[in-house]
Amino acid sequence: MQDHLANLISKKVQPPHFARLESLTVVKIFRQSVCVPDEDIIKVVEHLLHNTTPRPKVDIRRYIKWEIK
Repeated sequence: MQDHLANLISKKVQPPHFARLESLTVVKIFRQSVCVPDEDIIKVVEHLLHNTTPRPKVDIRRYIKWEIK
C-alpha cells in the first residue's frame, strides 16, 4: 500500500494537449486591489501549452475595472 501511495505522490500532473488550438486570448482584469504580473500569467500559459504543437498565437488583453466605493 505504501508503494502505491508513493507512486501516486511522485507522478507529476501533465498539462493538457490542445490538438487544434490556433489562438488563445487571456483577459487580464486590472483592479485597484489586485495585480497579477504578466510574468505569472505567461508561466501559467506556458505550462498549459507545454504539450501543444504547433504553438498557438497567445494574446494578453488588459481590461481595467475601477472599484467605486
